[in-house]
Amino acid sequence: MLNKRIISAIIGLALFLVLLYTGGLALRIAVVMVTLLCMMELKGTLGSAYRLDDFLSAVVVALCFFLPIDLAMALVFIYFVALLALSLIMSPYDLHRVYMNGFAFAFILFPFLLLYRIIAFSPINNLYLLVFALAWGNDTFAYFVGTYFGSTHYTKISPNKTVEGALGGMIGGLLLIALIKVFFIKDVSFAALFLFGIVGSFAAQAGDLFGSYMKRSNQVKDFGIIMPGHGGMLDRFISVLFTAVVLYLLQGYF
Repeated sequence: MLNKRIISAIIGLALFLVLLYTGGLALRIAVVMVTLLCMMELKGTLGSAYRLDDFLSAVVVALCFFLPIDLAMALVFIYFVALLALSLIMSPYDLHRVYMNGFAFAFILFPFLLLYRIIAFSPINNLYLLVFALAWGNDTFAYFVGTYFGSTHYTKISPNKTVEGALGGMIGGLLLIALIKVFFIKDVSFAALFLFGIVGSFAAQAGDLFGSYMKRSNQVKDFGIIMPGHGGMLDRFISVLFTAVVLYLLQGYF
């Protein structure tokens, strides 16, 4: 399992770096595809998907990444109205499913939109690298520190999570974003970096915990099976979503 996990991570990271280097339309399409995959995985986990909504959400998500942000928000409102209309043609009426579809749509789309805006429009070169370094650094260091040194469990939602793993993830994430700053981002102060590192680490681990909560509540192990040893796409990106929102809110301090 560990070898499979490492191999999947290496392949995924290589594809990620190639897309970042390519940029442009290829990167935008890749972000759209990842967003849709994560959305479909969450809908499947919540048991809320139906085919017509899957089609509508795919069209809306794709358009949102190619429209100005104000038009994208207007389109999202229209989408939610369409969801309500769909509930009227269900037999029996199924407003609860509309709630779940709307939640899955907003929960996935909005953070990915913010992340893409950081990638495409931030005046600070390579700032987006902090999101991935902190989120995945937390995940990786927490996993290994928790596996080999963890003994103090702190939640029944995810019994394998430990205090030692959480602290190891935070420290590892801070060290990783410090390296990213030194080599790739010259225009960020260490004070701002430390602020983001602390707040972002809590956000990354909260994202992972909420993901575990949603999976356990629906009695599934992973959101999907697309990445051997890692589960689904959302299993790898849920902490990134939380961290991206934090960086978007704090980027004015950089």
